[in-house]
Amino acid sequence: MSGAVCALDVRSVSKSYGATVALQDVSIELRAGEVHALLGENGAGKSTLVKILSGVVKPNVGTTRVGGEPYEPHSIVDARRRGVATAFQELSLVPNLTVAQNLSLPRQAKGTFGLVSAAATQKRSAAILERFGLCLSPGAVVAGLTLAERQRLEITRALACDPKVLILDEPTAALAETDWLFGLVRQATAAGAAVLYISHRLAEVRELCQRATVLRNGRSIGTVGLEHATDHTIFEMMVGRSQAEEMQRRAASGQSTRPAALEAEALTGASLKNVSFTLREGEILGVAGLEGQGQRVLFRTLVGLVPLASGSVKVDGSSVVGHFDCGGRIWRWRSWPTRPIFAAWKRATTPRIGLSIQGKPGTENIVGVCPLVY
Repeated sequence: MSGAVCALDVRSVSKSYGATVALQDVSIELRAGEVHALLGENGAGKSTLVKILSGVVKPNVGTTRVGGEPYEPHSIVDARRRGVATAFQELSLVPNLTVAQNLSLPRQAKGTFGLVSAAATQKRSAAILERFGLCLSPGAVVAGLTLAERQRLEITRALACDPKVLILDEPTAALAETDWLFGLVRQATAAGAAVLYISHRLAEVRELCQRATVLRNGRSIGTVGLEHATDHTIFEMMVGRSQAEEMQRRAASGQSTRPAALEAEALTGASLKNVSFTLREGEILGVAGLEGQGQRVLFRTLVGLVPLASGSVKVDGSSVVGHFDCGGRIWRWRSWPTRPIFAAWKRATTPRIGLSIQGKPGTENIVGVCPLVY
């Protein structure tokens, strides 16, 4: 690998938005046939670097080369034309178009007389879907797909460009398994492509990547070979302190003398198994997981729409039993088109505890549950 051709060479790139410095003097090098991880905390500058490489924004200073040639893309389409394709974390699919139309953007297939041909578009997209092992109907509207299906379609569209450099930004965030993705990545690198892989999941990074570059506060801290770098070393590069120091800091900041507003202990029922948590006054508690991992059931259970088999719930230290119908203290479902669903316990005229679940009502595209204390 040491003698491999340099596929992407980024040198001293900086980007500022007014007084806010997003990137400062960042350098990174990708070799042909390599999967290279880009690591860093939230806000470290990873997304800004991805946007620069994808042609979404331009750097203030610095140089980039792809295959030894100067690389200054003016748009996502221009970046793809120059051999750099990105599967974005914030999906770039057009929801009201079909799978086939999204795969054919920005130019639809044409038939006789140079006119756009729906049949040719469907045929071409069906071949792409088969090539990359994606079981979707070319005529399906993207808005009707699950989040995982849309994520796979986003990845497939980037791979279909046969890029020299493939950028995958948190590609497994919505995927329950990685075999499909990792197989395609290995095929791409075997064909000579370089892959920039952004993920917070270090186990995935170690399985797939050979080297990693770490960003911190908009700066490139260094590049390490993953075969020799320990998790502790990578963690310290990312946060600027050892893992033990960080755990002590979080433990100290997490201690709270505020009383518990909501306590759930060993909740079991439907798909829930022994779920426990404590929500304190003035605190925002997030619950996250992949599709179908119980977030929706937990939400419905807490507002009394799904009965418990066992477990207990306390509000301000007082036990709540049954379906939680405590003298009108429950504020039941309220929903609006295209807006989240809210429910809350009601105390007098001011909600005491709020529960917010994000996703389209009636679907499984649930991305999280966030209790809010008012």
